Amino acid sequence: MNFKWFSIMTIAGAGIFCSALAWFGARVIGDRPELMNDPSALTAVLKEKSHYLIGFALVIGALYWLMTWMQRRAQRRRA
Repeated sequence: MNFKWFSIMTIAGAGIFCSALAWFGARVIGDRPELMNDPSALTAVLKEKSHYLIGFALVIGALYWLMTWMQRRAQRRRA
């Protein structure tokens, strides 16, 4: 992969990842800023809303698997 495509994909991936983290933070803490002063309440809310993080991790894992599968398939076609 040349540097141009590497840079574009890195920036796109970082943008998606940072956007997802910002969305999750706004979703959990955005409407309840008092959670920043109460660690036990923050822990309880994070446990309650952790399905968002688990879903995000599953989507990222599926996309990674798809990428590696497509790369292997392309290598087999070239050979």
